[in-house]
Amino acid sequence: MPGRKPFEAVKNYLDPIRDCVAVLGHPTLILAKGQKYEVGAEGYWRLGAEDGLQLRMTNGSTAYFEAEQAFRIVEIEPERRTGSDRYRVTTLMYAYQLKIDGIVEWQMHWHPQGNSYETRPHYHFNRKPGAHNPCARHTIEDAIEWCVVEGAVPTTEGWPSILHASKQVHEDHRSWHDQPLESTT
Repeated sequence: MPGRKPFEAVKNYLDPIRDCVAVLGHPTLILAKGQKYEVGAEGYWRLGAEDGLQLRMTNGSTAYFEAEQAFRIVEIEPERRTGSDRYRVTTLMYAYQLKIDGIVEWQMHWHPQGNSYETRPHYHFNRKPGAHNPCARHTIEDAIEWCVVEGAVPTTEGWPSILHASKQVHEDHRSWHDQPLESTT
C-alpha cells in the first residue's frame, strides 16, 4: 500500500481492494468527490450503488454486500520505510454488512469517532440486534470470505488465493490489528 507519492499510495491501497471485491462480482468503488492527494488528506470509498453489491447466492436468495472505508494519507515513519516509498494510507473507519432477503445477517464495524459508545472493532449479528460484540480488527477480505461462507457464489475458483494476497498486502503495512483504542465506557 505504500507509494513514492500520495496518489500512488492511494492507488496501491485501492487496487487490492478492487481485486478482492471482484471475487463477489463486478464491483465499482465510489470515491468521495474532491479527493486530494497530499499528506493529511482524508478520503472515503463505498462499494457500488446505495444498496451495495448484489450477490449471486447458491440458494437463490436476494443478497447485498455493503462496504465502506474512510482513510487518510500519511507519511511512512522513517523506521518503517522501504525503498523509495514515503507515503501510505491509514484506515480511519470501516463498515461492512451482509443483507439477505432484506434482513441484516451481520455487520463488521470500526468507527472510533462518532456517536457510538463502542470505539473498538466489533460485530453485530442478526440474532442479537443492537449488541456490540468487540473483536480484533477485520479486513474487507474477511468480510468477503464471510459472504462466501453465507452462500455468495464467487466469480472464480481461485478466490481464496485472491483474498489471501490482498489481505497480505494490508497486513504487511498495518499499524495495529487487535484493539486500537480502549472502550470509552
